[in-house]
Amino acid sequence: MAIARCPKGHCYDDKRFKSCPYCGVSLSGNLMKSEDMKTVALVGNDEKTVPLGMLGDEKTVALGFDLNDDSDNVTVMFEEKKYGGAPVVGWLVCIEGPEKGRDYRLRPAKNFVGRSRTMDVSIFDDLEITRDNHMSIIYDSKHNKFFAVKENGSADINGKPLIGSEEISDGDILELGKTKLAFVPYCREGRTW
Repeated sequence: MAIARCPKGHCYDDKRFKSCPYCGVSLSGNLMKSEDMKTVALVGNDEKTVPLGMLGDEKTVALGFDLNDDSDNVTVMFEEKKYGGAPVVGWLVCIEGPEKGRDYRLRPAKNFVGRSRTMDVSIFDDLEITRDNHMSIIYDSKHNKFFAVKENGSADINGKPLIGSEEISDGDILELGKTKLAFVPYCREGRTW
């Protein structure tokens, strides 16, 4: 099994799937589109039909296809994806570490940071970060403020250890494991949702 990572950060077996089974994006970054329950991938100027990827309204994702299965008796699972959800309130941008250059969206309320894909901010490639709940970033919409909170791992803010919780502001640098993250708020004085 060879593990591939799509441009959106999902991991999957690239020997079994030609594109990401979660979002329908190929390794080249092409979005898959569907016609008649088959998926058309644009590869250069050529169209290739594969049974995997985004379907119809681009809100339904087909999962569980096996590209090596030539039979017509394939069970398919469809999952409805609802886009929109909670608005972005800020970002963390990796300025140093294994995922340098990547950004992570922050949503209202509590954003858990860790290596696991279930975390709100998943820093998968830094093995020094705990899998679950290394730390969290909280957006307090009532006071329009952000806070970094120590959870299961250690972190520094601007070179000082994070002991409990501390307010963070634009440009603050969070260090956890081998990763340095710059904090960029969208919601700040004069701008909220």
